[in-house]
Amino acid sequence: MRRLIVILGVFCLGLPLLTPEVAEGHSCSSVCSQVRRACRSVAKATRQVDRAVCDAERDLCRDACEANRDTCPVDCQTASATCTAACASSLDPVACQAACATGEMQCLNDCDNCDAICSDQRALCHTTAEGVRQTANDACVTVRESCGETCVDPIDSGCVKQCKSERSGCDRDAKVGEKQCRTSCPNGTGRRACVRDCRRDKNAAFAVCSDRELVCLAGCAGVSLQ
Repeated sequence: MRRLIVILGVFCLGLPLLTPEVAEGHSCSSVCSQVRRACRSVAKATRQVDRAVCDAERDLCRDACEANRDTCPVDCQTASATCTAACASSLDPVACQAACATGEMQCLNDCDNCDAICSDQRALCHTTAEGVRQTANDACVTVRESCGETCVDPIDSGCVKQCKSERSGCDRDAKVGEKQCRTSCPNGTGRRACVRDCRRDKNAAFAVCSDRELVCLAGCAGVSLQ
């Protein structure tokens, strides 16, 4: 057994050392897989940005609920009275008044459930964002297939290394930007929203970084994304 281990050790020492740079640029298959991964990174970061927008809109909605909580019922009644008064000139005053009454009931219901409605809208917004991401991921599969059909070995490992280096620097700048943004956020009221906005901006920067890497890697493989 010891002899077998020694023989295997000698054999392994005789193999060429595969550095990350060589492995990345070794074949079209590896580079095209990286193209797909970069494509999915764009979709993921974009979804994070969209979700942050959903959360911000929910908070604005809740703020509006709070600001209008006392006047909301009165506003519903005023709107209903205006609607009913206009029914005098309607071709069907009875149906018109019924519609006004239904509208008032809906308005009052919205007043009572304002916060819940804001949360429901946020959930729907998140679902839409996830759907957009899934569609983008499906497109990434097509990009991967196109890359595999077009790419010709060998790939310049130096080109791939440059793409990775630029992506790393881009991501680093995005993280530094978020850190600086958080530093400027106030303590107490408003900090949570500020921090969320900082994270949103970082994810938006990540999406740009991923998109640049995608274009760069595709160029290494000789693939047009147009």
